[in-house]
Amino acid sequence: MRETFSLADFGLIEAGIAMPGAPRDIVEYARAEGIDDARVQRLLGNKVRWFHMDEDISDAELVADAIEDLCARLGDRAWLSRVTKLIYAHTQIFSMPAAPESLLSTVMGRYDTLRPTLCFSVEHAACASATMALEWAARLLHGDSDADALALVVTSDRVFGNATHRIRQDGGVQSDGGSALLVGSRNLRARFGGITVSTYDKLHEGPSSPENEATIARTTWLHTRQMFREHIKLTGLDLNDAAVILPINADWLYWLKVAQALRIDADKFYFGGITQRGHACCADLAVNLVDHGFGRVDAGGWVVFCGQSNLGAYAGLTLLPPHPAAPARRSSTRALEVCA
Repeated sequence: MRETFSLADFGLIEAGIAMPGAPRDIVEYARAEGIDDARVQRLLGNKVRWFHMDEDISDAELVADAIEDLCARLGDRAWLSRVTKLIYAHTQIFSMPAAPESLLSTVMGRYDTLRPTLCFSVEHAACASATMALEWAARLLHGDSDADALALVVTSDRVFGNATHRIRQDGGVQSDGGSALLVGSRNLRARFGGITVSTYDKLHEGPSSPENEATIARTTWLHTRQMFREHIKLTGLDLNDAAVILPINADWLYWLKVAQALRIDADKFYFGGITQRGHACCADLAVNLVDHGFGRVDAGGWVVFCGQSNLGAYAGLTLLPPHPAAPARRSSTRALEVCA
């Protein structure tokens, strides 16, 4: 066991993603579903256009596809035998199958060498769960005696039903998607520079009532701003110096308000995921890293991801280049509990 835990001792080795099927056009989909043109125009005005859907694929298949993509990016499969921690993060409640079926057991059954000593799921923070899972991965690896041990964080989220479920508001469209994030302490592509989690307990039931729904719509961007402010205190880094800020792939207008409140140029945010991918919940982190973020880290910059939910849970993650000269002043985690 390492003597003192430091988040900066760990990071991401690589990430894999699974976005099923060819990209679907929101315009064609909405017309086929009978969505009125006015709402289509509002969606387009909020940067929404392409998304992925495949209602016939299972969550276990999405996870396995993401692992296969990870294997392809790493160029081998030998690393599977070094995974000691397997963590499943998801937003949609039905993406965790009912007992006695086990998604984690199903995934392990596909790989003879994937035999972790511990596996569990994280769901209670919705779209912020993937970031929380990365923190758990680092803390648990800290307790491993083998410095070569790895943790694998996998995600999967799907949507069922008509456009009522896939187009829940004008700021985004729900995608089906999965991801696989490999965490370790060696051969890193990006080092953890800080994780902040904030929760607003009065919203834990989500949009389950008109009152909660109105509160979420009114306060989400404010809570996101507060989380960013706490994250700045934690890391000691100025967001204006980030190579890019990666939001979840929805709610473009919220991000503009956050940028204005924090006095950050809106061009600092990567909105390509909203347009090109759609909101795949917990997979947004890996999707935006693969599409854009890792490239900025490879070039020597540092990036920030924000996981946002409608359950009053928010998470910030800073990723630094893997070299010791990265500009982190502090590297740790902070969890906040705030009453809305």
